Amino acid sequence: MPVETSGFRLTVRLVVLFMRLEPRMNERPLAIVPVWFYDDQTGYQDFRQRIGSLASRWRVIVVVRDVRFLHELDDLSVSVEILPSPGGSRLQMLWWCLRLIPWIAKRNPDLVFLLGSQVAPVRLGLPASFPTVLYWNVHPSQLFDGNAPSRLARWLNVVSTRLSYFAAARASIVLPIGARLREDLVAHGVHPLRAVTVPLGVSESHAAVRAHTPRRYLPGEPLRLIIAGSINAERGRDVMFEAIALLKKQSLPVHLTLVGATGPQLEECRSRVQRLGIQEQVTLLGRLPGQEIPAQLAKAHIGLSLVADRPWNYFNPPTKVYEYLANGLPVIVSDIACHRDLLAEGGPGWFCQFDAKDFARVIRERLENPSELELVSKLAYQEGGKALWSRLEPDFISLCRAARNWNASPAVI
Repeated sequence: MPVETSGFRLTVRLVVLFMRLEPRMNERPLAIVPVWFYDDQTGYQDFRQRIGSLASRWRVIVVVRDVRFLHELDDLSVSVEILPSPGGSRLQMLWWCLRLIPWIAKRNPDLVFLLGSQVAPVRLGLPASFPTVLYWNVHPSQLFDGNAPSRLARWLNVVSTRLSYFAAARASIVLPIGARLREDLVAHGVHPLRAVTVPLGVSESHAAVRAHTPRRYLPGEPLRLIIAGSINAERGRDVMFEAIALLKKQSLPVHLTLVGATGPQLEECRSRVQRLGIQEQVTLLGRLPGQEIPAQLAKAHIGLSLVADRPWNYFNPPTKVYEYLANGLPVIVSDIACHRDLLAEGGPGWFCQFDAKDFARVIRERLENPSELELVSKLAYQEGGKALWSRLEPDFISLCRAARNWNASPAVI
């Protein structure tokens, strides 16, 4: 009798234990995703598509620093927490990363997805047992200027750069968005098997996924150019405006639309456009919701990506080029390494120097050869199809799962 009683009690305990564990077993694993959005953030697409992919398979908590970023995520199936920061400086960003460490550790997630190179230092304070994926989207030299004017700032930036690489080497998996970023990570101590390139990708909602109508240019109409994204001197603002002014003097029909400039950038653009007298040749739209960008691209003949030759631009592939190509839009790009990696001679675009006269030359050649635009547009659409996020997403998800050495059950696939 005592044996039967003890056996019964053991069975009851096992049943109770199973009942307590069953909800957890059926519950999707928890992923915490901290992301630092800048005050002048111009695009959210690559962040949103990675968050959305995770949210379709994990329970996701996104951590941001300010309430004003909530509306960028309100249509995603995620919980959003605010860990406030009083400002958006680099020093405040590092302090925010330090505060994130106990916040994350307290919640004991199944996966930590550090969404951006700037939050890499968080990895250093987390337990080694925490599976961590680091999205490496920009080179540290862009985040932390080693040539800052003050000695203290230079020292802080050097330390921050080293911490970023040190943290990357300790992540479970690092996901650079380009081959040059990956090579640089490996050179700074990241194991080659832990650094896997997953390109930026373009969401179908931002691409011409239906039957593509090639761009056609009719002689005499304005050649419509567009640039979408951050607009400043480094991104070709002055080169473009001066080239448009040169073409106007030559009575050549051309029109430039700029999408994405905000605040001081927009005011500076307006000032320069007025000073050069090209108000009729330039349209400034400011920042638009992402879903409205394809309609603007559809009106253009050619997309622009003019980037100055800076150390970080050697590594960082430009987001906008992927988006142009996915919409069947031929491109004119500056002749630097990051563009050469994406485009070949005779491909879906043309190269120019980061110079107003040379940029104007390339535009004149397009005006003189109107029939080529249709062919180049078809090439752009073919290349752009390779950059759709739906094609890249399976690798992204597999890598996130591999980070925690976890075999997903059918319930969470």
